[in-house]
Formats: sequence, structure tokens, C-alpha cells
Amino acid sequence: MFEEDALDMLFLEEEEFELDWPDERELTEEEEETARQDAERVTEVAKLVAVDCDLTLLGIHTGGGHWRDSAAALAQHIRPVFRVFLPEVMARGINVAVVTFSPQPQLIKEALEIGLLEYGCDASEVLVMGGRGGIINGEDMSTTDVELWSAGGRRMGKNHKQRHISMVVDHFKEAGLDLDPSEIFLVDDDQINVEAAKGHGMRAVRFNPEEPHRIFGEGAFENALVTPDTTAE
Repeated sequence: MFEEDALDMLFLEEEEFELDWPDERELTEEEEETARQDAERVTEVAKLVAVDCDLTLLGIHTGGGHWRDSAAALAQHIRPVFRVFLPEVMARGINVAVVTFSPQPQLIKEALEIGLLEYGCDASEVLVMGGRGGIINGEDMSTTDVELWSAGGRRMGKNHKQRHISMVVDHFKEAGLDLDPSEIFLVDDDQINVEAAKGHGMRAVRFNPEEPHRIFGEGAFENALVTPDTTAE
């Protein structure tokens, strides 16, 4: 339980984080087409697209997962590029999961459904794996509790997002879908998470918050397919 002073400090930090990146505008027609092409390229190599939340899917950081406004308000911060990219990915039959250290997965799930519905996309089947071990899935917002070594929206140890992704993979396995690491594609603004995913045989790319109108920077998709040599000293 947080002491009152600690909570006040936490919310102060949250307010400092709640800022959109500069030039967070709607996409041009050319940028929309690029986002569709990026979705097509990803779906040619992946069966699961995993997306980070703060500063990747969202144009803000929620202050460690302590968003105090509504899901509808949070939905307004979904980046325009993901409003195009994710529906295109799902339209091609590819599974999508949001993997986040945030302890508010249900709120994120609701925000995603609201935000993509405006674009005619049903996001009810998107999974959200939160930092306290709950997978939010399905139209009924059902929760599958799992053991997860993370809490309170903060990274612990060197777990990165691998535990999150592993739990999502187990969820799909129970539903009859086996996923090879090479069939998983992570999009994350944290290069450490990206390299950790590659080290586990996954495909991964760093989303650059300073270029919020494109999923892949120059050469990023090609680099996403290159798995680092984990045997090197």
C-alpha cells in the first residue's frame, strides 16, 4: 500500500508524463498507405504481433500505469499510425496482443476497443497482458490470471517483455495455436526490449516516438528479421 505522500509523488510524475509527442497529427494519405504496406509485410512473416503500450501504441506515458481518466479519454491518445496498422494486421487474420508493464490492462483494452471502433475495427479479440499478470481477452473482458514477475507498472530485474509474451503464447497454445518464436513480431519503443526479443528468436523493431507517423524507420523492418548472435561473448 502506498503512503499518501508517495501517491502524491506518483501522480505528480504521471502528470509530467502525460504529454503528446510533438507533431502528433493525423496521417497523410501517403503515410496511411505506408502503414498498410508495413502491416502487409509483417503479416507475411508473423502470426502474432505484440505491441508495447506507453509511448508506442499511445502517444503518452501513463505514469507507470496510473491513468485516472476514462478509457474514452485514453483512447484519444492512440497513435494515428496504429489506428491504420493494427486493423490491417487483424484483417489479415493475424493475432494481436498488447504487452505492457501497466497494472491497468482492462482500461487499456477498453481504450483500444473504443479507439479502433471509430475506424470500423472490432478489437475485442486483442489480448492485453498487463504488469500484474492478467490477460484481458474477449468481448466479455474476461481475465485470465497468470503468475508474472512484474508489478505496479515497473520493470523488475532483466525480465523485459519475455514473460509477458510467453504468457500470451501459452494462452494461444491452450486455444490450439502453437507459435514459434520466429512467428512473433514485437513493436516496442524500448531498444532493450527489442534486443531481448531478438535474443529469444523473435522478430522485433523499435518504434521511434520521435517519428510517430511510421511503424518502421529506414531499414528497421529488415533489421527486425536479424536475430543477434547470443553466443558471442
